[in-house]
Amino acid sequence: MKSIDEFKNSVYEKAADRKRTNRLRRKTITAAVCCLCVALAVSFISGIIPLKSGNIAGTDNSSDYSTDNKSKDESVDVESSNNGENNSTDETSKTNPLPMAGITDLMAGIVNTNTEECSLDDELLASTADFYLNFVKAVAKKGENLIFSPASAHFALAMTTNGAANDTLTAMENVLAGGKSITSLNRFMAAYADEISGDHLKIANSLWIGEGRVSVYEDFLKANAAYYNAGAFYADFDNDETINSINAWIEQHTDGMIKDMLEEIEDAHIMFLINAITFEAEWNEDSISGVLEDRTFNNYDGTTSTVTEFMYTGNSKSLTVGDGNGVLMPYKDCNFSFAAILPGEGTDVYDFLASINGDAFINAVKSAENNHSTDIFLPEFETASSLKLKDPLSDLGMGIAFADSGAADFTKLGTARGQISIGSVNQDAAISVTRVGTKASAATIVAMVDECVHDTVYFNRPFVYAIIDNTTGLPVFIGICADMG
Repeated sequence: MKSIDEFKNSVYEKAADRKRTNRLRRKTITAAVCCLCVALAVSFISGIIPLKSGNIAGTDNSSDYSTDNKSKDESVDVESSNNGENNSTDETSKTNPLPMAGITDLMAGIVNTNTEECSLDDELLASTADFYLNFVKAVAKKGENLIFSPASAHFALAMTTNGAANDTLTAMENVLAGGKSITSLNRFMAAYADEISGDHLKIANSLWIGEGRVSVYEDFLKANAAYYNAGAFYADFDNDETINSINAWIEQHTDGMIKDMLEEIEDAHIMFLINAITFEAEWNEDSISGVLEDRTFNNYDGTTSTVTEFMYTGNSKSLTVGDGNGVLMPYKDCNFSFAAILPGEGTDVYDFLASINGDAFINAVKSAENNHSTDIFLPEFETASSLKLKDPLSDLGMGIAFADSGAADFTKLGTARGQISIGSVNQDAAISVTRVGTKASAATIVAMVDECVHDTVYFNRPFVYAIIDNTTGLPVFIGICADMG
């Protein structure tokens, strides 16, 4: 039997080979897909709201594993999955975890042999663009800076959808997949991850499962291994070190930009599904022709701030969306661009954002024209956001999946102490834009809960007691404890 370290090294080498091979097959996809994740929120906000000056500080899933036709009767046996031989193949390769004492890797025994290739679906691409635009509209709050990764939330929620059933599954498919099936969503997300991940953008997924709180079906783990390369870790949720391990995983996979995201593990928590995404790229050296200090930025609230601007004179493209005009600024040696759009003079930036749908955004990017005569003056800035996404997702139509609906159905995920539902969806994100380039990271945590929390009852005041015959339910003895003196 291979050691854990040997198994990890083998898996990671195979995953890297698979990424390189498949990346060569998918370079014809439009740049609109690539820039949508990074530039969606900041393209509208970065040039309008006061920002703090600062310095710049993946996955092929070509498997076709559907949970739709599999039995959910078999939960993962933790002991056998760790003591049995590690027969993992390329299809189960996963994100490199940190060394974590006392935390069991459940994916070690998960094998998937289906190798049907995943591909991007045009209809899903269009519905995803609408979802991302509608999502950021629901998240944005007037007067506040925003950095948000709808892609990170999409990956975490798509993994969660593999455990949904019946009306909950339908609602999540409608919001996340434009009404298409979870199988179609899985294939799309796998192809999308493979398209955008590489040296400049990295994606990591993981599942953290509470020891003794939930028994997870193997089909659920297989789907998330096959399509999302997700690691699955079995941990003691009553041990504070588990919080440290989860936060260390997030920090590692966001290149140190997201720290201490998870603050506590509550009694109701049974699982965390986490996505981390990080981007870093530089401008071409000859694109930056100057830096200007002590420039004035007109803030949203009518005040002004002093900022440092850099002058970009590289091969940009001009674009128009609604009454706004903007630019696409390509990064060096990668298929990503930074988009910045100024609304028409006098137009509120939030109203402008609300007027744009996914189709308009994609069309604006696709129809952007080369403009070699534009000098772009962009402020250096950095900003961070901590976002609670439950209410925006409920507004978009996913309310049934949350605990307070009382109707959530995650019976394809596993069995727990009570009814399983989503307790919260939170995201931390950060971005830094300077004369050197751009660095951005986000992490999304979907916290699964059950409704059977271990309540505490203190009999510290008068109470009734009885000795009951369990067959008839009759009290053989019954009394009152009123005075302990």
